Amino acid sequence: MHRAATTTGYPLMRLDDPQDSGAGMTKIAMLVYTNSTASKTDLSIRYYFSIEEMTDTSNISAVTGTELYDQAQVEAGADSVISGPYQYDASYDPNIYYIDIAFDGYKIVNSNKKYQFTVDLY
Repeated sequence: MHRAATTTGYPLMRLDDPQDSGAGMTKIAMLVYTNSTASKTDLSIRYYFSIEEMTDTSNISAVTGTELYDQAQVEAGADSVISGPYQYDASYDPNIYYIDIAFDGYKIVNSNKKYQFTVDLY
């Protein structure tokens, strides 16, 4: 489902739980911050992926995003919202989808808040 992205030949992500059936999940950990001098309360992040390796690309409902850890929620009680998958632009590539993570309602200013989630295909 996910191909390894590379920078200078090193993989940045990998399928963490591959199954012979094609099912599996990818775990993603990231730091969320801004370089703004003013706090932002309307941030969102999109994680893009391709479904071209799925055996049944018509079953996009089998793909889900699941939050594992949200540092801002642990520290301040703020709650992010993970949603999707959504198709990016079918005229560009019908196999590109994304998961959206919205950080509405709490301030992030150069705080490097850790966020972990999975993209699952089961």
